[in-house]
Amino acid sequence: MATHAADGADIVLAAGGANFPDAAPWDGGTKVFHRAIYRLGGGAWNKIGELPAPRAYAAYAAFEHGMIIAGGADADRHFAETLYVHDDGRVTRLAPLPTPVAYAAFAVDNNRLYVIGGQTSPSATTALAATYRLDLTRVDPDHPDGVQWETLPGAPFGGRILSIAGALDGNVYVFGGCSLSADADGRTRRTYHADGAALRGGGDDPAQMWLQIRPAPLPYPLAAAAAPATAREGALIVIGGDDGAHYGQPPQQHPGQSGKVLAYAPHADAWSTLGTWPLGLATAPAVVQGDTLMTVSGEVRPGVRTPAVAAMRLGYAYAVDPRDVLLLVLGTLAVGLIVRQTRRDGLARGLGDLAAGRGVPGRAAWIAVGLLFFVAMLNYLDRQLLATLRSPIVRDIPQTDAQFGMLTAVFLFVYSGLSPFGGIFADRYSRRLVIVVSLVVWSGVTWLTGHVRSHEELFWARALMGVSEACYIPAALALITDYHRGSTRSLATGIHMSGVYLGQALAGVGAFVAQDMGWRLAFSLFGLIGVSYAIVLIVFLKEPAAGEPGADARAPAPPAPAIGAILAGVLRVPAFWLLMLIVACSGIANWFTLSWLPLLLQEKFNLSLGAAGTYATTPQSIAKYVSVITIALAADAWSRTNPKARSQIAGAAFLVAGPMVALCLGVHTLPLFVGCVLFQGLAQGALDATLMPILRAHVDGRFAATGYGFLNFVSAGVGGIAVVYGGRLKDAGIPLAQTLACSGAVLFFSGILLWLLPRPRTPL
Repeated sequence: MATHAADGADIVLAAGGANFPDAAPWDGGTKVFHRAIYRLGGGAWNKIGELPAPRAYAAYAAFEHGMIIAGGADADRHFAETLYVHDDGRVTRLAPLPTPVAYAAFAVDNNRLYVIGGQTSPSATTALAATYRLDLTRVDPDHPDGVQWETLPGAPFGGRILSIAGALDGNVYVFGGCSLSADADGRTRRTYHADGAALRGGGDDPAQMWLQIRPAPLPYPLAAAAAPATAREGALIVIGGDDGAHYGQPPQQHPGQSGKVLAYAPHADAWSTLGTWPLGLATAPAVVQGDTLMTVSGEVRPGVRTPAVAAMRLGYAYAVDPRDVLLLVLGTLAVGLIVRQTRRDGLARGLGDLAAGRGVPGRAAWIAVGLLFFVAMLNYLDRQLLATLRSPIVRDIPQTDAQFGMLTAVFLFVYSGLSPFGGIFADRYSRRLVIVVSLVVWSGVTWLTGHVRSHEELFWARALMGVSEACYIPAALALITDYHRGSTRSLATGIHMSGVYLGQALAGVGAFVAQDMGWRLAFSLFGLIGVSYAIVLIVFLKEPAAGEPGADARAPAPPAPAIGAILAGVLRVPAFWLLMLIVACSGIANWFTLSWLPLLLQEKFNLSLGAAGTYATTPQSIAKYVSVITIALAADAWSRTNPKARSQIAGAAFLVAGPMVALCLGVHTLPLFVGCVLFQGLAQGALDATLMPILRAHVDGRFAATGYGFLNFVSAGVGGIAVVYGGRLKDAGIPLAQTLACSGAVLFFSGILLWLLPRPRTPL
C-alpha cells in the first residue's frame, strides 16, 4: 500500500503488502505478509519503520505528514485497526473501523475517507454491504479516540470486494468489483461486475447519500484495478485490474492481468480507453506525485507480484471547440469596432468643465449606470471564479495552499500596482475607451485561464488578469460620478457596485457549472460572455455629451492635464491619506474573505464544491447588495443636512461588523457562521456605496479616477498580502477560521478612522 502527501515536497510511502517470495503457489510457495514501511527518496526506497503487524489489502489516504491505513488482512484474519503512519516511520493508532474490513473500495472526498464494501473475515461468503466514513479534518493523533468512524448505507448494488472507487467534483464513484457467495462445497465464490454507483460526498442525510441516477457501467466486468481511481481533468482514470475472464482456471495458465487504462467522464457519463499501462497489474496502489501518476508493485498474474514502479505524466491537451471559434470571431469584431471608433473620435475625453454641470441626471446618465452594472458583474465574477473553483483546479494543477494563495496575491499585486496608472489613463483620455478595452482584454484572459497547463501558466494568467482589470473600476466610477452629482451620486455608485456583488454570487453558480462540465469550461464560457457583452458596450455606452449634467456645452474640450498636476491634485490632500489607511484595513478582511471563505466552509462544514461556493458568495453578495443600496439612499438623504453623513454612516457599519466577524471563532454551526460573516459584507457594501462620493468631496473631480486608482492600489495590495499569509498560516497549521476572526479587529479600526475623516472640501 502507498500514498502521497503534499507538504511543500511530495512524499511517497509504501507499507505492508503480500507476495510469494520463495516460489509460485503452484510450486508450493506460501503467501507472506509484510510490515515494513518504505519512503521513496533519492531514486530509491528507504526503510523507515514497521507496522505493528503484517498486513495488506487495506484502505489508505494521505494525511498531514504521512498516511492513514484502515483495515487490511494477514494470512489468518482481517483487521479493524486504523493507523497513522508518519513520514518518519512512526505509527499512531487511531479509532478503529466498526468491523474488520479488507479488500474494500476507498476514496477521499473533501477530506473525508470513504471505505466501501469489503470482506470482514477470510472465510466470509458474503461481502460487506456498508460504507464507513472518517472525517480527516477532525483526526488528532494526540487524541486518537476524539473522532470515530461513521457507519453509512452501503452501495445500492450490495456488498462487493475489490471494487474501484474515486472522488471527483463532490461525488464518490464506485465501479465493478466482485460479489461473494458460497458454492456447493461452502467455499467462497466470486462473481465479477461492471455496474457502478455514486454518492454525494457533502450530503448530511445518509438516506439521501447515494444518488438515484447510476453512472454508466464499465466497458466490461472488472475488479482489483489500481486504487483509488485518479481524478484528473474532469475524469476518473482506472488502471489495469482483473476482468474475471480466467477466474477458476489454474493460476499458472493465467495470461496476465489487464493493462488497459480507462477513463470515466461524469459530464458525458461515458467511458473511453486512454491506452495501455506499461504492465498489466491488479491490487496495486495508484499514487499521484505532482503531475505524475504511478503504480507501486502489484499482481501481474495470480501468485506473481512485481516490484516495478510504473508512471505516466498527467496533463491537459487543448482541442479547439466551437466556443473558442466564436470567441475569436467576436473578439476580432470588438477590436475592429474599438479601432474604428478611436480613429473617428480620438483618444480625448471630449468633455468641458465638469464642475459646470449641476442639473438632474437624464436618461443617458442612468443608461450608463445600467450598462456598467453588468460590466461590474463580469469583472468580479471572472476574478472570483478562481476561489470558488479551487478544489478542481488544485486537483488538475497540483499546488500547495501557499502556492494557490499566490495566484490571488499576484492578481492583487499587479491589479493594485497598476490601478493608479489606470486612473491616470481615465483622467487623461476617454473613460469609455478605457472601460471597453479593459473588458475585452480581461474576458480574453478569463478564456485563457481555462486552458492553462501548469501552476506557472496559471500564475501568469492571473497576473495578466490584474493588468486588464486595473483600469476598469477607477474609470467606471469616475464616469458614473461625471454623470451623477449631488443627491444621486451615492445611489448611482451603489447600483453599479451592486453588480460587483452579483458577480461574486454568480461565481458560486460557476462552481456548479464546473461540477457538471469541468472548471475549464466555466472559465471559457464566462470569457465568451464578456467578449460578447463588450460589443454591446461599444455600441451603447457614451460619455456625458453637451447638455448632460457633468458637461458644459459652452466650453471647448480642455487639453489633457499633465501627470504631475494629476498626482499633486490627489496626493497633497491630507484626507486622502486617511482614506488610503481606511481602505487598507477594509481590504484585509474583504480580500481574505473572498479568497479563502469557500475553502473554509468546505472543510469546516463538509460541504461539496458547489455548496461551499454558493454559501461563501451568495449570502455575502446579498448582504452587500442590500447594504450598498440602503446605505446609498440613506447617505444621499442625510448628506443634505450633514456634510460628513457618508463617512459616518459607513463608519457605523464597520464598528458593528468588527465584533460580529470576530465571533466566528466560537461558532460551529453553518447558519450562524455565515450570519456572522455577513456583517463583513454589510460593512463592505456601505463603503462601496460611499467611497467614491467621499473621495470626490475631498479631491478635485477631474482627478477622481486617479484617486480611486490609488485607493485600489492600497486595498488590493494589502489584501494580496493577507491572502498570501492566510495560505501560509494554513500550511503552518493555523485554521482559516482564526485568521478570519482576527480580521474583525481590523474592521473595527476602519470604522474608527471613517469617523475621524475631516469635513468635505467640496459639496457631496
